[in-house]
Amino acid sequence: MLRYKSYLIGFLIAIILIWIILFVYVHYGFLDWRADEELASVEQYFFSGSVDRWAARYSPRSSNPMPATDATIAAGIRVYRRNCALCHGSPQQPVSEVGRGLYPRAPQFMRESPVMPENQNYWIIKHGIARSGMPAFGRVLSDAEIWSVVTLLNRYQNIERLWGPSQQDVLVVPPDGTETTIRTPTVAAKPLATTTMGRPSAVVPRRTIVVRPRRRWQPADATPPGKNLPQSPYVY
Repeated sequence: MLRYKSYLIGFLIAIILIWIILFVYVHYGFLDWRADEELASVEQYFFSGSVDRWAARYSPRSSNPMPATDATIAAGIRVYRRNCALCHGSPQQPVSEVGRGLYPRAPQFMRESPVMPENQNYWIIKHGIARSGMPAFGRVLSDAEIWSVVTLLNRYQNIERLWGPSQQDVLVVPPDGTETTIRTPTVAAKPLATTTMGRPSAVVPRRTIVVRPRRRWQPADATPPGKNLPQSPYVY
């Protein structure tokens, strides 16, 4: 009995020492927090698997209530353009440099097709992923807006045709009868008025100013977008 007691005491001392070493390693800055480093293989294995199982366990069992129509996909494009394209890419910029700088890397949906079911995609978009760059959109987007993005992510055949800008609101009506209006903000152009001797003159039309895009500076050894793209540890 005394021999087992000594083994137990030694085991507890070893556990305490391990926790002390981990605390010192993390608390005093020995852990590398750079976001431009590749995800460690051990971390990638546990992180991606945990996210997949978490989404499968807690996501709603209901199916997508939005009809797969052009109106739904167009509404999803409006929401995606405002909230998702910066990190996940767009037809104009298939590979997002912002998404490539996140840790872990954000999936580029113009290059990587979502592999999770729609209900899990909905759950992740609504609640986000902790300790990553994926925010929770449940407080800023309605369920209909989130489902429209999910519909878009799983049906790419119409994205090029429907991606063009639109200035109209889209009324999304799911089969359950609830209505949600997805609005695209518009900015009305104000006419340009000139003054002569302190008095306003006739309104003249605003001249069209052509702004040429500035060339983006890149170092000589920069990797072109889309080449040697690091894969995301999870694709939702």
